[in-house]
Amino acid sequence: MMSKVFIIEHTSKEGIDVSTASSFGDIVYVFQRGERHVSAFKHADFGCTVINRLKSLNFNPERDYMCCTGSMIAIVVVFIALAKTFPVLRVLMFNSVDNVYVERRFDDALFLNDSIGVTNGCVQ
Repeated sequence: MMSKVFIIEHTSKEGIDVSTASSFGDIVYVFQRGERHVSAFKHADFGCTVINRLKSLNFNPERDYMCCTGSMIAIVVVFIALAKTFPVLRVLMFNSVDNVYVERRFDDALFLNDSIGVTNGCVQ
Protein backbone atom coordinates (compact mmCIF):
# COMPACT_ATOMS: atom_id res chain seq x y z
CA MET A 1 0.00 0.00 0.00
CA MET A 2 1.29 3.47 -0.90
CA SER A 3 2.22 5.91 1.83
CA LYS A 4 0.01 8.85 2.71
CA VAL A 5 1.14 12.34 3.60
CA PHE A 6 -1.12 13.81 6.27
CA ILE A 7 -1.50 17.57 6.58
CA ILE A 8 -3.47 18.89 9.54
CA GLU A 9 -5.42 21.50 7.59
CA HIS A 10 -5.26 23.74 4.57
CA THR A 11 -3.18 26.83 5.25
CA SER A 12 -4.65 30.30 5.05
CA LYS A 13 -1.45 31.72 3.55
CA GLU A 14 -1.19 32.14 -0.19
CA GLY A 15 1.79 30.61 -1.95
CA ILE A 16 2.37 27.62 0.33
CA ASP A 17 2.94 24.76 -2.07
CA VAL A 18 2.86 21.23 -0.68
CA SER A 19 3.13 19.54 -4.08
CA THR A 20 6.69 18.32 -3.49
CA ALA A 21 5.40 16.41 -0.44
CA SER A 22 3.31 14.31 -2.83
CA SER A 23 6.48 12.52 -3.96
CA PHE A 24 6.27 10.71 -0.58
CA GLY A 25 2.65 9.62 -1.01
CA ASP A 26 -0.94 10.71 -1.50
CA ILE A 27 -1.79 13.98 0.25
CA VAL A 28 -4.57 13.62 2.84
CA TYR A 29 -5.92 16.57 4.83
CA VAL A 30 -6.99 15.71 8.37
CA PHE A 31 -9.46 18.61 8.26
CA GLN A 32 -10.96 19.85 5.00
CA ARG A 33 -11.01 23.53 4.05
CA GLY A 34 -13.76 25.30 5.98
CA GLU A 35 -14.44 22.31 8.24
CA ARG A 36 -15.20 23.38 11.80
CA HIS A 37 -13.15 21.66 14.48
CA VAL A 38 -12.05 22.26 18.05
CA SER A 39 -9.45 25.02 18.45
CA ALA A 40 -5.78 24.02 18.73
CA PHE A 41 -5.67 26.27 21.80
CA LYS A 42 -7.82 23.64 23.55
CA HIS A 43 -4.80 21.36 23.51
CA ALA A 44 -6.19 18.13 24.94
CA ASP A 45 -9.41 18.23 22.91
CA PHE A 46 -7.62 19.17 19.70
CA GLY A 47 -4.94 16.48 20.12
CA CYS A 48 -7.57 13.82 20.84
CA THR A 49 -9.69 14.93 17.88
CA VAL A 50 -6.71 14.71 15.51
CA ILE A 51 -5.60 11.29 16.81
CA ASN A 52 -9.15 9.94 16.40
CA ARG A 53 -9.40 11.42 12.91
CA LEU A 54 -6.02 9.97 11.92
CA LYS A 55 -7.09 6.54 13.13
CA SER A 56 -10.32 6.82 11.12
CA LEU A 57 -8.20 7.72 8.06
CA ASN A 58 -6.07 4.58 8.64
CA PHE A 59 -2.92 6.50 9.59
CA ASN A 60 -0.01 4.07 9.94
CA PRO A 61 3.03 5.64 11.66
CA GLU A 62 5.38 3.05 10.16
CA ARG A 63 4.25 3.85 6.60
CA ASP A 64 2.71 7.33 6.53
CA TYR A 65 4.03 10.85 7.07
CA MET A 66 2.92 13.96 8.92
CA CYS A 67 3.76 17.09 6.96
CA CYS A 68 4.86 20.15 8.94
CA THR A 69 2.91 23.03 7.49
CA GLY A 70 0.31 25.45 8.79
CA SER A 71 -0.33 26.75 12.28
CA MET A 72 2.64 26.27 14.61
CA ILE A 73 0.29 25.75 17.59
CA ALA A 74 -1.58 23.00 15.73
CA ILE A 75 1.67 21.34 14.64
CA VAL A 76 3.09 21.31 18.18
CA VAL A 77 -0.11 19.97 19.76
CA VAL A 78 -0.46 17.26 17.12
CA PHE A 79 3.14 16.15 17.40
CA ILE A 80 2.92 15.89 21.19
CA ALA A 81 -0.28 13.83 20.85
CA LEU A 82 1.33 11.62 18.19
CA ALA A 83 4.46 11.08 20.30
CA LYS A 84 2.28 9.95 23.21
CA THR A 85 0.24 7.63 20.98
CA PHE A 86 2.71 6.06 18.55
CA PRO A 87 6.29 4.80 19.09
CA VAL A 88 7.44 6.06 15.69
CA LEU A 89 6.70 9.20 13.71
CA ARG A 90 7.71 9.92 10.12
CA VAL A 91 7.75 13.64 9.43
CA LEU A 92 8.16 15.76 6.32
CA MET A 93 9.90 19.07 6.95
CA PHE A 94 10.35 21.77 4.33
CA ASN A 95 13.92 22.47 3.24
CA SER A 96 13.73 26.04 1.95
CA VAL A 97 17.27 25.90 0.51
CA ASP A 98 16.39 23.09 -1.89
CA ASN A 99 12.67 23.95 -2.02
CA VAL A 100 11.57 20.38 -1.20
CA TYR A 101 10.23 18.37 1.71
CA VAL A 102 12.68 16.02 3.42
CA GLU A 103 11.91 13.02 5.61
CA ARG A 104 12.80 12.78 9.28
CA ARG A 105 12.02 9.84 11.55
CA PHE A 106 11.41 10.32 15.26
CA ASP A 107 11.33 7.44 17.73
CA ASP A 108 12.44 6.62 21.26
CA ALA A 109 15.95 5.75 20.08
CA LEU A 110 16.46 9.29 18.80
CA PHE A 111 15.98 10.77 22.25
CA LEU A 112 17.92 8.03 24.07
CA ASN A 113 20.97 8.37 21.80
CA ASP A 114 23.73 10.40 23.50
CA SER A 115 25.34 11.14 20.13
CA ILE A 116 22.83 13.91 19.45
CA GLY A 117 23.84 15.77 22.61
CA VAL A 118 20.71 15.31 24.70
CA THR A 119 21.09 14.49 28.37
CA ASN A 120 18.20 14.60 30.82
CA GLY A 121 16.10 16.43 28.25
CA CYS A 122 18.62 19.27 27.78
CA VAL A 123 20.69 19.91 24.69
CA GLN A 124 24.39 20.10 25.56
